[in-house]
Amino acid sequence: TAMTVISMMKCSIGTGVLAIPYVFAGGGIGLMSLTLAVLAAWNIFSSLRLISTEKLLTVEESRKYKQSTESPLAALSRVAIGRHGASLVEFVFFVLVFGVVTSYLKACHDTAAPVILALTGTAAQDDVFLYAVLSLPLSLVRDVGRLAPVQTLGLGAIFICLAMVLFY
Repeated sequence: TAMTVISMMKCSIGTGVLAIPYVFAGGGIGLMSLTLAVLAAWNIFSSLRLISTEKLLTVEESRKYKQSTESPLAALSRVAIGRHGASLVEFVFFVLVFGVVTSYLKACHDTAAPVILALTGTAAQDDVFLYAVLSLPLSLVRDVGRLAPVQTLGLGAIFICLAMVLFY
């Protein structure tokens, strides 16, 4: 559906794409092009390995995996590498996501601080807490597909920023 495409685009593009011009300016076109190609190849390889893992499951394991109420990655990990291995995968994924969320909250602060200062005449202090509180209801949504309208706004903002970089 259209909402799935929007979710996949938002997850694939992300805001990190906005840093690419800065990285290329600092590292050079040759080195950064090679680095970007290696990262793209690694992502393709990893995705194909994950998809092929499901094909290695026995009929019973596949049934357990498809009937699980866990996230697909957790369920597949549990079947493929056992309970302890899956717990390790979930912990590593939690640390990764926690780091991403922390970075986004810091980016919200850094972006909004000059605006808050200009509007109020005082420095932003508790704004990171406010962003966390505002995002809390969205984090409680069980079906990520229901967040597609919010993701569409984020994707639109990324495209506007990319256009601004392109025409700068």
